[in-house]
Amino acid sequence: MKKLFSTLFALAVIVSMTVLTSCGSGPSNESVGKIIEKYNNGDKLAEADYSTLLDYADAAFDEVLPIVKEAQEAVNSGDSDKIKKLQEKSEKIVGKYKYMEEAMNIVENADVEDLGAANGEKLMKVVKKITDSTGMSMEDFL
Repeated sequence: MKKLFSTLFALAVIVSMTVLTSCGSGPSNESVGKIIEKYNNGDKLAEADYSTLLDYADAAFDEVLPIVKEAQEAVNSGDSDKIKKLQEKSEKIVGKYKYMEEAMNIVENADVEDLGAANGEKLMKVVKKITDSTGMSMEDFL
């Protein structure tokens, strides 16, 4: 049970540190890895690169937010079997989105001008999605 919370809270920390967007299945680890490599090499990222990172994060949150809700319900009901299954699901999501933390750090450190207006709008839409799903306030992100 403690490990489930550690995994979910690690994802929740990422959520609380950044703001994301909504977009479906998301980019591949390969495409995100190339953007991260570009960033680490000191190259300037384009708005499209930031958009890809945001789409990647959004896809991860689309998968993790329902698990967070289920975990809260399982803890409240004391359903240890469900907690164990949710732990396994959350670990798979962490593995599936192996560049999540790096992607979010890049977005978090970006200037508003670098992100661009469209990505700024994506960020605000996802913040609303996250706050609606978790009960966190908008101030937690601003």
